Amino acid sequence: MKLRALSIYIAACAATASAAVPAKACRVFELPESKLTRAYAEEVIAARAVVRVENAQYIRESSNDTHPYRVRTALVRGTHDNVPDSDTFEAGWGSAACDYGFAKPEPGDIYALYYWRRADGSLAVWMALPIDEARLSDPRGDTLLRSSR
Repeated sequence: MKLRALSIYIAACAATASAAVPAKACRVFELPESKLTRAYAEEVIAARAVVRVENAQYIRESSNDTHPYRVRTALVRGTHDNVPDSDTFEAGWGSAACDYGFAKPEPGDIYALYYWRRADGSLAVWMALPIDEARLSDPRGDTLLRSSR
């Protein structure tokens, strides 16, 4: 009898777990801290910057659980001479299961941008995080992220 009850419990747990996963779930969801740790180890990150949001606007109508937006930023400070004085990044393209779920920022919000180097040597935004999330997630935790003003 205990075996039957255990079997029913396991089946119920499996059914509940499978029902909780969105239909468009990511193949692999990686938290920012893990993604940054791996990127530092693999030397993906070529530069970092703290930026102030100048403008953010939706670039497409909401569809299913995506609502992409583009953000224009101004440099506060960076770790590399080639970090641009202004830049843009996009977010909100992934389904809710894949995206970090940060709301579209408002002008004045502070973000951390992580850059990778293209084959031609130029820098491109690899990841963008609200400054508070970057402070929690970045394993370097250095002075670049501590003061945002």
